[in-house]
Formats: sequence, structure tokens, C-alpha cells
Amino acid sequence: MNVVKMEITSQTRNELLKRNEVSFRVDHEEAGTPRRTVIRQRLSEMLDAGLDRVYLIKFETRTGSMTAFGEARIYDSADRASYAEPKHIMLRNSPESEKRE
Repeated sequence: MNVVKMEITSQTRNELLKRNEVSFRVDHEEAGTPRRTVIRQRLSEMLDAGLDRVYLIKFETRTGSMTAFGEARIYDSADRASYAEPKHIMLRNSPESEKRE
């Protein structure tokens, strides 16, 4: 699936938890709402961070709209992420093959 346009709308640093907190917007005029894995990969590329450090917290398209809004957290290290993120968020951001095991 092709993400047409992705824009970071805000980015703040949370020094206590050693992470960047990002809000973003995705315009997907030509297709349905992109999968979370696609968005996570794209954020990883845009912010030059490893995929294991990027966690999508919220991602949704409003009814009748072709624009999705979301929030993500980008940690300084994967260890810090496993310490700070709840298990359900970590599971939601894991690849499909890992969820079934």
C-alpha cells in the first residue's frame, strides 16, 4: 500500500523517559487506511530511528475522511522502550507472525 503523504505535525522531547513524542498526519487519498506496520516503517525512515525503537500509540482515520491522525513514541534505545511501554502497546506494534505465537 502506498502512503501518499505523511507529515509530522508536532514533536516534543520527554527527557525523563528518554523518548521523542510525535504527532503526525497521513493523507491516503488513493487507498484505505494504511496498516500500522507501514506507518511504523515510514516513521522509522523519516526520523532515522530503528524500527525496534518506534511505537505507534494511536492511529485512526476519522469517518468520511481520507486523512489519518496518529501519535508515536521514538525511544533512545529498545531497552528503554521495553521498560516504559505497556505490554499491550508492544504487542500491537509487533509483526503479525509474533502475535500468533
